[in-house]
Amino acid sequence: MLALSAALFAFTTSFPPALMRIDYPMILACSWVALAISTIGGLLNLYGWEKFYISYRDYHRDYGCGKAYRKWITRGRRVAHFAQMLGLIVGISVLAAFVFVNRTNVKLAEAKETKSTTDNVSVVEVLK
Repeated sequence: MLALSAALFAFTTSFPPALMRIDYPMILACSWVALAISTIGGLLNLYGWEKFYISYRDYHRDYGCGKAYRKWITRGRRVAHFAQMLGLIVGISVLAAFVFVNRTNVKLAEAKETKSTTDNVSVVEVLK
């Protein structure tokens, strides 16, 4: 989820130049906020797991304090994980709404006109 939210955030920041005009830009901004919350929640969740496992080393002589500390960390991890999931769901949903609203504003790639020459120009002359 962490990689997905970061990738969507990066992709959508480069997407607007492909639009002729942007309708409802606040929808995209809301998506960015939700994806940023998801990314931060994912990082905090990973940090919580790190602290959780290190607590076994740090509190190996005091089992009661270690258990209480891990309980506190687990609460924080669960909040961060919830923020990660909710941010990703909201971010993707709002991004889908933005794409739906702006689907007709996409700039199509302009076809380059190639002129076919019927001259009998030799390859040697072209290379000179």
